[in-house]
Amino acid sequence: MKKILFITGHRKSGTTMFANLFDDHKDTLVYPSDLCIMYAYFPHFINNEYTFKFKLDRLIHILNKDLNAIIKANKLKDKLNLQKLINVFKSKINKNNINDIEKILHILLNSFELSLKEKKKFKYLVVKETSLDIYFTRIFKKNKNIKFLHLIRDPRDNYASLKSGAKKYYSKFGENEKKLLASMINRAKLDFNFIKINQNIYNKSNYKVIKYEDLTTNSKLVMKKICKFLKINFSKELLYPSILGNPTKGNNFDGENFFQISKKNVGNWKSRISYEEARIIEFYFKREMRENNYKSSKEIKKDKYLYLSSFYEWLNKEYFFHDSFAK
Repeated sequence: MKKILFITGHRKSGTTMFANLFDDHKDTLVYPSDLCIMYAYFPHFINNEYTFKFKLDRLIHILNKDLNAIIKANKLKDKLNLQKLINVFKSKINKNNINDIEKILHILLNSFELSLKEKKKFKYLVVKETSLDIYFTRIFKKNKNIKFLHLIRDPRDNYASLKSGAKKYYSKFGENEKKLLASMINRAKLDFNFIKINQNIYNKSNYKVIKYEDLTTNSKLVMKKICKFLKINFSKELLYPSILGNPTKGNNFDGENFFQISKKNVGNWKSRISYEEARIIEFYFKREMRENNYKSSKEIKKDKYLYLSSFYEWLNKEYFFHDSFAK
């Protein structure tokens, strides 16, 4: 089995940029998109409730829709034969593996490798998906051929990045700013907590944590440390994101094009989110921030935690409240 490097972390913590840094290195081959099957198929469709045909059609639909968009957006038609990828993938999926996400994943990655118009020798096949760390123990047994890089970010900057896409992107899926905040409190806390769980299972020698702030402010040093972790040689290509060799501007919601690592939004949460939002995040992430050296802002005594009761009022009404006295 080929060696696999998984990159994970909460959404908008920099995982896309991080994965794309490995794209042009001679020892790494990067799958050009998120592992969408890890949320659009797994775990909901891994059961006997659906027919084999339904599940196979679902998988093919996910891959077609996602990869077509990636190919079009990044001009990859001359580099990736999508139809061949689909055909190979479809030929290897059967009733014995349709409910095994690890086998499906390996089939997908093998199909991707075979569909490249220019073949590449490599040591690691790099794949990324946000919050996949929560499922690692359900998918993989301890395996010497798998390594993990877990990217973390100051949760206030993380939310600021999410908030910047609220109107343009997330609103299409029914997520407003408060829902994005509630989601982050739930999922990002799990991401932080699963670091120790996964390191205990897979060992720190296979599971490395990287801070977004370190990656963006001291890129060369951090990437050299990662090379040591992976036992590959450092090269300057690791400082510039690309997709199958084509430079990429990233997925910034502010309309700015970052063709190289940028530290612009490190600590920039003060101008991007409200004081109340910052205090809510600091309340819920108090331990995680302390353990990772993210300093809390100074509390204004007059607020008396009113921001928390207001947030709870909305949260309870939105998700939990039931009027048991309704006539």
